[in-house]
Amino acid sequence: MSQGVSAAFDLLIGRIEALTSKTDSSQSFVCVDAGRGQELLTDRRVNTLRLFELRITTPPHDDGQAGITGRKRLTAEVRVRYDVPRDTGLLERIMGEDASQIINALRNPAYDLATTGITSLITGEPSSAPVLGQDGNPMAILLAIPFDLLYQEAF
Repeated sequence: MSQGVSAAFDLLIGRIEALTSKTDSSQSFVCVDAGRGQELLTDRRVNTLRLFELRITTPPHDDGQAGITGRKRLTAEVRVRYDVPRDTGLLERIMGEDASQIINALRNPAYDLATTGITSLITGEPSSAPVLGQDGNPMAILLAIPFDLLYQEAF
C-alpha cells in the first residue's frame, strides 16, 4: 500500500496526460518537473502548447477528522503553460476547454482509495497570468487550477 502524496499525484498526473484537447488534439498535455528527479522548467521550453506541472501550495496538514486517522489535507495547483499566439481568441477558447477537462479529470471519483489514499478533491476557481520575457512582453500564459486534496496517509 503506497497511500500518500506521491501516489495521489501520480494518479492525477496520469489523468491529465491522458486528456485530448477538443480544439487542438495535435499537442497533448506533458507534465514537467513531476517529482521523479528530472527537471524541465516551463519557462525554458518554447513552442510547446500544454506543458503542465502539479505544485503543492499549502503543505499537508491534519484534516481534523476525530481520532488518529491519518487523513490529511493539502492545497495544490495544476499550472499549464501556453505560448502566446497571434490569435488570442483561439488561445482563450483552448484554455477554457482545457480548464473544464482538467477539472473533470481531477474530480473523477474513481480515486482507488486503497492505492492512492484519495478520499476527496475540491477544485477552486481557475485563473490565468502572463509569463513575461526578458523584454517585459508576455511570452506565455499560465493557467492555474487550485484544488484541495483530502487523502489517507499510510502509516
